[in-house]
Amino acid sequence: MVGLMTILTFTSHVTVPSHNLPYSASIKDKFVRRFEELNEHYDGTMNQLHMLSFATDASNDVFTFKQAMKEPDKLKFVDAMIKEISDHEDRDHWSIVERSTVPNSAKPIQAIWSFKRKRLPDGTLLKHKARLCAHGGMQQWGTNYWETYSPVVNMVTVRLVLLIARIYNLDSKAIDFVLAFPQADLDVDIWMYLPVGIQVDGVSEEVSDKRYILKLNKSLYGLKQASFNWFEKLRQGLLDRHFKPSAIDPCLYFKQGMIIKVYVDDCIIVGKSTSEINSFVESMKNGSEGFILTDEGDINKFLGIEIKEISKTKFELSQPYLIERLVKLLGLWDNEYSVNCNPKNTPVGKPLLNKDLDGKPRKKDWNYRTAVGMLTYLQGNTHPDISMAVHQLARFSQDPKLSHEQAATRLGKYLASTQSRGIVYEPNKSMGLECYVDADFAGAWTPETAHDANNVMSRTGFVIMYANCPIHWASRLQYCRG
Repeated sequence: MVGLMTILTFTSHVTVPSHNLPYSASIKDKFVRRFEELNEHYDGTMNQLHMLSFATDASNDVFTFKQAMKEPDKLKFVDAMIKEISDHEDRDHWSIVERSTVPNSAKPIQAIWSFKRKRLPDGTLLKHKARLCAHGGMQQWGTNYWETYSPVVNMVTVRLVLLIARIYNLDSKAIDFVLAFPQADLDVDIWMYLPVGIQVDGVSEEVSDKRYILKLNKSLYGLKQASFNWFEKLRQGLLDRHFKPSAIDPCLYFKQGMIIKVYVDDCIIVGKSTSEINSFVESMKNGSEGFILTDEGDINKFLGIEIKEISKTKFELSQPYLIERLVKLLGLWDNEYSVNCNPKNTPVGKPLLNKDLDGKPRKKDWNYRTAVGMLTYLQGNTHPDISMAVHQLARFSQDPKLSHEQAATRLGKYLASTQSRGIVYEPNKSMGLECYVDADFAGAWTPETAHDANNVMSRTGFVIMYANCPIHWASRLQYCRG
């Protein structure tokens, strides 16, 4: 979001493509279309996109209520539902009231169940999770919500802080806030219908639905303002403990002898001594704000990224489970496309991809955009070696052909051959901040396609290093300016 706002500010004088939308288009539709226009080349392909632009969950581990109740482990999901409701009621996240007490002007919203088999980065099943959400799509701006924006920590910040901790031999700890969003108060009245499968004690489910309704006391997941309310509560809690936010990354906080980085409900704490870190954690647990959190101990994973200590001076960041999911999505196990039959030692081959308008249609039916989302998250976190290959694939998400499918398959085989490996950091504190940049000149041009102006754009690649370790990188086409 911050990156997009920057684009909107600094490109206000630049003419960008404009595509018509229907008169009834929502604000979200207009926002998404504007985002696509700002990232579009003159030839209709896409340039740089944020790593989460196409991120979707292609696994079979996420379910609706009806889907979960058809799974062989449905009783595990029922147990998770019971725990979820119990956690909410124990913390007074809502009050059960009769429908007759609801004002006539109020518009109650629906409750939605979401289920997931939560796994560790290596794919091991951790637990069955049930999440009760409010249907934020039924809210009305200016009536029961206003501000919604809340930032998350930048991955450049995460890598940089991990390096600093290693260079100066700092102690670290990870904490996780339990049911984070509902820990924040609501500033407006919101009523929600009873969730499916839940009834009031002593009354049948049918009578419960007709007679009772929930008045929310806290910010349930799914509410438009839930993430904003939680961010403000956590931010104020850190400010009250004399932390100061970074001017560059609002989710990075400093205090004498301690650094904290925040990604929604996950925090990494780095400090000079374990006792100071533990004192801070205790102050959060026992403070007047009522924070509920768990101490995760040493940092060995963060946002699905494994953090493996190789030695006192060296560590590795990897995402083996995400690569496994990608390989399964691409169908590269036990068939004619098998990784073992034809492994790849490089992420990309020749010729470079183009729109291939007259090319053959795809043979496989896997979701191309889902694969691009996974690949983009990989290259942005632990695999700078595939940045150029992923950017090529992402450009042609609109109408991929067989050539694009084959390029994605090749990249999947390359990743599968080094699934357990990632990017290794061995900081050298004698070296400071360095930047390496290179560019080609019309690198996609060939004599056979000399007539096609789409292939004359040049590509820029760069990597920014700190202590001889990469912290930020990118590969993208240069914008053409008139």
